[in-house]
Amino acid sequence: MRALRRSSRAFAALLLAANGTACAPGEGQYGGPWLAREDLRLLTPQLYVPVPRAHPLNDTVGWAYLLTYESASQINTWTLRSLERLEPLVLAARKDEGFRLEDGRRAWGPYEDPEGRELEWRVAELEQAEGLTLEVWDPQRDRWRRYVHAEVQSDETGRRRGVFRLEAGLAQALPELGYHLHDTIREYTGTLELSFERSAELHRVEIEWSDFAAVDTGLEGMSFRVGGPLHYARTPDGAGQIDYWRAGTFDDVGFTDGALDRMQIELLWSAAPESMEPGFARARIADDEAQNPGGDPVAGPLEIQECFDAAGDLVWRRITPAYLEVQPDYEKGELAQCAGASPWPPLE
Repeated sequence: MRALRRSSRAFAALLLAANGTACAPGEGQYGGPWLAREDLRLLTPQLYVPVPRAHPLNDTVGWAYLLTYESASQINTWTLRSLERLEPLVLAARKDEGFRLEDGRRAWGPYEDPEGRELEWRVAELEQAEGLTLEVWDPQRDRWRRYVHAEVQSDETGRRRGVFRLEAGLAQALPELGYHLHDTIREYTGTLELSFERSAELHRVEIEWSDFAAVDTGLEGMSFRVGGPLHYARTPDGAGQIDYWRAGTFDDVGFTDGALDRMQIELLWSAAPESMEPGFARARIADDEAQNPGGDPVAGPLEIQECFDAAGDLVWRRITPAYLEVQPDYEKGELAQCAGASPWPPLE
């Protein structure tokens, strides 16, 4: 890894002066905690074949299963790419002397962008928690703006907990940030806030979104729209569950009318030999304004239940009976072929 350089002294002085701060040498290196990849990563059952795009009529891999695989992979890209590409900023703060900001926090930098983008960074302590902020200079507003907020705590047992907040919407003003998120093609808005707790017994993640979206204006299928919070838990033996909400247009097979719908998706899987986890998945779209404002599934509330085997292949599928008029051959297999009993009531 190449050494991360500070920006020019003249530019650093200009930025510090614009902030009303003065450099006070000798404030020390950063010696506090930082995030690990394992704190943030969502590990859902993995596919062992070339991964197709999620589609309701896929008879090989279930729709809810694939939507979850795609969603977890995309969220991991946003969190882990920013974590890994910007980690050299933290490593630099561990080596360099800091200075004090007007609010009393220690800070380090300014630094060049670790990936050579046209961005300027500084690292600063949090106000009331252990951890750091990674702040980027916004020349249009003539000030520093927080891109990453990271709180980390650990105890003598090895239990870790913390918060990772990503201000994705800054990419509107600073398009080069899209490179650290995933790409510079989509338009990002809002905030992703991931809370985690990780111990020898359990890894738990909660994600709250504030006006978050990643929209591809040229190809809606590449957009990611959030419908609600995400809850994830996984045990060391590989068993786990995830419950989350997506928003999108799900009209390509006639289940909805083309409006933006909210879909709740759940996946539960058990530990299995060779770490290959069979389990159950469910996708639901409500038809009431409270749960699905503006949405309109064509035959009332829609529910799809699936089970999958240890390779991720679809074994069994059921749909709300009214939708068999739309897709008469949609159902597949028998529940008795699944590994275990369904966690949800049968569809009638």
